[in-house]
Amino acid sequence: MDLEVSTMEETLDPLDRATMATWRASNLLTWGGVALVCALVLHTFADELLRHLHIPTLYTINGRPSFPFSYTWQGVAPQYGYRAFVAIVIGVVIGAIVGRRALKAPVWTAAVVASTYVAITWLAIETSVRVIRPTGDIAADGFTSGTYGVQRHGLPTSARDWTYSLVGLFAVAAAALVARFVAKRRTAEPLSPGTLG
Repeated sequence: MDLEVSTMEETLDPLDRATMATWRASNLLTWGGVALVCALVLHTFADELLRHLHIPTLYTINGRPSFPFSYTWQGVAPQYGYRAFVAIVIGVVIGAIVGRRALKAPVWTAAVVASTYVAITWLAIETSVRVIRPTGDIAADGFTSGTYGVQRHGLPTSARDWTYSLVGLFAVAAAALVARFVAKRRTAEPLSPGTLG
């Protein structure tokens, strides 16, 4: 199939080739953008769902586990598990959209879209707790008497923050695998009768 397309493209004049390249780029950008918007909507929905369920150890997907939250694995495991579940679901959605609609390099496109989603969550959506002393200085030794926590957006600031944020990479793996599967099924589908005549 790809060999036939490349042979056909060799017979086109430069203007037609440029038109084909522009169309392919717009195809990737359009469906990649649709998949990214769907991912962010699903992420927001998953967070809002937690806010309405009122589970004691699971209050938000966007707040990285912090010192005042819990020291026990029973306290943080549900948050890690829910974050992993949401990341996999979002990866599946991205992979399904891109694998079905992107005509060139669907696996790489799905991986890039999912990576963009993860980067957006790290930089603009997730929050870390910065511990502040009464003097206004940042306390590097965690919470002590007289300190208080301030939520801040941006990259994780500690090893514990990173362990939580890295769970989002499940979306990249799931998106690439699903896109590969869906794209293979799409190319294996028989042509409709109308395309043979």
